[in-house]
Amino acid sequence: MTQQYDNKGKSALWSNDKNGNEKAPDLKGHIYAHRDIAAGEMIELALWRNISDNPKAPSLRGMVSDKREKPANSMDDGSVEDRPFKTINSLADDNIPF
Repeated sequence: MTQQYDNKGKSALWSNDKNGNEKAPDLKGHIYAHRDIAAGEMIELALWRNISDNPKAPSLRGMVSDKREKPANSMDDGSVEDRPFKTINSLADDNIPF
């Protein structure tokens, strides 16, 4: 059984042969959207150098993803307000019947 490769959220760029045209882009490529994209919406793109001996391999490979938002109850220092669990100190205050 052949397994089909899933390109969702993937990207690739190749070095562009400018053929003497200085206005041509240095790199060209594509992305495969992982969902419907609205006009003007920011999508994160992360790229890595693709080290390969194959001259037809893309220069960079990457992934597209949704912009990560901080949780609504997170603080600037990365801590979270009103944690939904008890700390060890608060457990010591409870009346444990054993």
